Amino acid sequence: MRFPRSIAWGVFCASSWAWCIGLFLPVVLRRLLGWPGFLAFAIPNVVGCTAFGFTMNRRRSRAMRRDHAPAMRLFSAVTIAYQLLLAGWTGAAVSGLPPASGAMLGLVVVVGLVLLQGLPERVWPAIAIGAWLASVTALVSGLAEQGVAALPAPELPPAALWGLLPALLLGFLLCPYLDLSFHRALRRGSPRPTFLAFGATFALLIVLVAFLADAAGPLGLAFTPAVLAALWVQLGFTSAVHAREIRLSLPRSPAGRGRAATIVAAAVIAGTLLGLPMLASEATYLRMLGWYGLAFPAYMLIAVIGAGGAPTHRVLVLLAVALG
Repeated sequence: MRFPRSIAWGVFCASSWAWCIGLFLPVVLRRLLGWPGFLAFAIPNVVGCTAFGFTMNRRRSRAMRRDHAPAMRLFSAVTIAYQLLLAGWTGAAVSGLPPASGAMLGLVVVVGLVLLQGLPERVWPAIAIGAWLASVTALVSGLAEQGVAALPAPELPPAALWGLLPALLLGFLLCPYLDLSFHRALRRGSPRPTFLAFGATFALLIVLVAFLADAAGPLGLAFTPAVLAALWVQLGFTSAVHAREIRLSLPRSPAGRGRAATIVAAAVIAGTLLGLPMLASEATYLRMLGWYGLAFPAYMLIAVIGAGGAPTHRVLVLLAVALG
């Protein structure tokens, strides 16, 4: 029973990580930098997340969740907001409705987020497997319907990749350690089989997405109704996972539940605003990556690896100076 459960939790991680970065950034990087840009994204991403299961154990996970819980909750909150940004943006771009309706359509993600919260934990891997299978089916059907589009020459010179590479490496090698859903999967399955399963199932998703890049399509992606539905399923699932992790990381008391509701509500409001037409754009999408390519890696380097233990006031000041 241990091995199948580990595989299930590995797929859980693949679905919770296949959010608006994994299911959209490959398209952007293929357009900007060609296949080298995609590989610079994919290899550190798959390797870094898989390595989590080889470098982290339950004792270290417990210490990290104790000492760095606020930063991990912030990671989840930013991730929820990011989902709503892409949900609103794609809703406006693909639906043909007035632009402001895109952000309202993005609130469908919140409905999924709320409806899933009361489910027992044993159900979550099954939902994740269903979401993953639906996504693979939709992406394959999209490729069968649209084919692989011939892209024009990359928009950026090859040298631009060297400027982007440090952020990609640091982001994907370090950010998994702040993801509460990864720590949950580590506790529920055998670490190495779980994250090897993650690597295989996640890699398939992002490769399929990369082949759907189409310069003539909305937002540079060969959207079909099934592809859009798969994207939104993953956005909703990821949002629900992180809302649940925020809730479970706080005391099960009225005060703890109130804090969790406040954090999730702030994330939802921020993401909905970012999904409005005056803000939702590729530039906003790429700026949000700064959290994952700069802010969270800096926290890992300074507060987790450098200082160890719970961050002191001095460490936080140093982090603020470094980010400033």
